[in-house]
Order: sequence, then structure tokens, then C-alpha cells
Amino acid sequence: MPRDAVRREKVNRAYKHGMRNENAPRCIGPITHGCEVFGITKGDFSMIDILRHVLEEIGPARVDIGTWTAAAADIGIAFDLLKRDDILGMRWLVDRSFPQRQERYYLSLMERFGQDCIRLARFHAKFILLENDRFSVAVRTSMNLNLNRRIEFYEISEGTPISGFMREIVDYHFSMPSEDSYEAFKRFQLGKEADPADKDPWGTIDWGGW
Repeated sequence: MPRDAVRREKVNRAYKHGMRNENAPRCIGPITHGCEVFGITKGDFSMIDILRHVLEEIGPARVDIGTWTAAAADIGIAFDLLKRDDILGMRWLVDRSFPQRQERYYLSLMERFGQDCIRLARFHAKFILLENDRFSVAVRTSMNLNLNRRIEFYEISEGTPISGFMREIVDYHFSMPSEDSYEAFKRFQLGKEADPADKDPWGTIDWGGW
């Protein structure tokens, strides 16, 4: 397996087509071990709705969110989930232009989660990684963390190398002392092949503040 990609030859994937006024639980369905779901929505639910649904299915989990932008309302929902212990820990990877483009939303993110839970990068990917003792879920999507009344897609995988592959990138950014990890990321090299059986990558992080 090349170190800069995850390749899978056979994937048993369910395809979901969200209709008008569809919600995330009805459209996505249950999250089970080994599930693969690809769906299209008409903008009736958002990335935060997917996060909430997956947490309801798998239970409390550690969460990484990658997004180009976020809205204050969705940041607030994530914080409410954290306060209810649905989220055991949270890290945010956002575009380095976010503080200038959306200063009010960025300040809201900082106020609610603290500077040490945020890293800036030249970033346009959108994903959610959720991990607990029983599940490892990777969500890839066209959605930012705000409601957008347009056609969007999402893809959900449980128990695949994708989670470890993407989390290694997040871990690298959070190993940098600065909130702006873009310059350091130019030197990033995957140090190992993505392996779902790897030891818990969160083990070296102190979540005591949560």
C-alpha cells in the first residue's frame, strides 16, 4: 500500500438518496461494524446532523472535525454535545483564512473550545473522525460545518484504514506548538501505513480538561 493513499479493492457500500425534507437518521440509517454508506442530500441536513446521528448510534466518542468554515450555531451544537458527554474530546482543523473571513465564528470557536483544540492550515477538506472503544468511523463529505441548501454528498466508513490514515494527518498538525501548522505541514510524511489495528492514537493526548 502506498503511503500517500488508502486503496481498497472491494467495498460493499450502501447508496442512499435523500429526498426533500429528509433527515440524517432516516437517510443514513444505522451505523454498524464494517458499514459503508454513500449518500446524496438536497441540503436538508448538515454535517453537524451527521455528527449527532453517528454519536447517537455509536455512543460517546472522541471527535476530530476538519472543515473550511463553520457557523456559530453549529459550533454551539457541538459544544452542547460536549457538555452532555456525548463527545469525550474534540479537535478542530480549519483553514488558516478562517479567522479573517469569519472572525466572529472563529472567536466563537476559540471561546467554546480553547485555542489548544484548534489548528489552522491551508485546508479545504471536510471530514469527521469518531473513535471509541467499539467503533472507528470516518465521515467524508462535501459539506462544511454549516447548513447549505444545496446538493451535498457524504460517505461514512466504519472500521477501515481510512480513519487511521486521516487521523495521522490530524495528529501531525496537533503535534505542532503553533495554532497555525501550515508551514510545518509542508514537511509532513506519513510515517507508516494506515492500519485499523494500530494502537489508540489518542493515548498520548491528555483529555483531562474535558
